[in-house]
Amino acid sequence: MRAAGGVRFRVRHEDGRECEGRAAGMDDRLRRELWERPGDFHGCVVELVHWGVQDSGALRFPQVRRLRSKHDKAPAPIPAPAATKRESRERNTTDKPWMRNYGAMGPDNLRASIASLTSRSGEAYERCVTAGGDPAAHLAAALAAAEKKQLVI
Repeated sequence: MRAAGGVRFRVRHEDGRECEGRAAGMDDRLRRELWERPGDFHGCVVELVHWGVQDSGALRFPQVRRLRSKHDKAPAPIPAPAATKRESRERNTTDKPWMRNYGAMGPDNLRASIASLTSRSGEAYERCVTAGGDPAAHLAAALAAAEKKQLVI
């Protein structure tokens, strides 16, 4: 069986930027219909949902919400998103400060994070400070993870 892989789109932003992209998120029925009868969809408007706009103007993780006639002006209601695991975890632990999972890092990333936190500059230090974390606590957690993994620092 053949089916369309995604929908290509172009976005024109109010500031004049244009960006092209590809959106996924269609169900199998719509994919099959797009492949078998592409002419039926000419002139349709593709409604997308996304997770924000990058500095370049590209949409973050665009997904097809629905296809509609350009004469149908009423947008489909946006379903309330289910809470992600991270959101659920954040709601349950709001009194805890943010901490990276240094134990899950590979050896190279862990060493780079320790170097960044020690020198108080670089990617790991900036992420920590930007998220309102305590660099000393992050360094201690990273060193503990390195010790547990028996890494030579």
